[in-house]
Amino acid sequence: MKKENRFLISCPAKEEVLPHASTITNFMKLIPRQNLTVIQPDLKKYNADHDKIQHALDHPVISPNTPKQNLWNILKSKSLKGLVQQKFDVFLDLDPHFSLLNIYLCLKLHPPVRISFPKPRINSVYNFQYNEKPGTPYSEKLNGLLQFLQNLIS
Repeated sequence: MKKENRFLISCPAKEEVLPHASTITNFMKLIPRQNLTVIQPDLKKYNADHDKIQHALDHPVISPNTPKQNLWNILKSKSLKGLVQQKFDVFLDLDPHFSLLNIYLCLKLHPPVRISFPKPRINSVYNFQYNEKPGTPYSEKLNGLLQFLQNLIS
């Protein structure tokens, strides 16, 4: 992987697994801003660090877990329609849970490199699954994945 590649990062959609702002921004620092697009839920209701993360976004926030938005409504949104018309080289799914939105994006965009944590029903969608020992806290998994990507990109 090269820094010149176009990256799409999908952040966790559930509040209990939202990474800290510093971890998200460390992923973003690996990639030049013009080559990065980020999808994340609306963090205002979950995270006091919302403003620190918000400035790093290149794309409007898509919030898959709001009560008024189900997957069907998200798929019809203007921001997602614009997103699926773009070309990405790497899709990085930071959500530790199965997400239909992320599966849809992988299948629709079909980037050559698709990275995720192991989850049920994803083996045919992602070509790389970053695995840690069972029971490893999410924050440690994120840091391990970050170090792994730093080695690949550097």
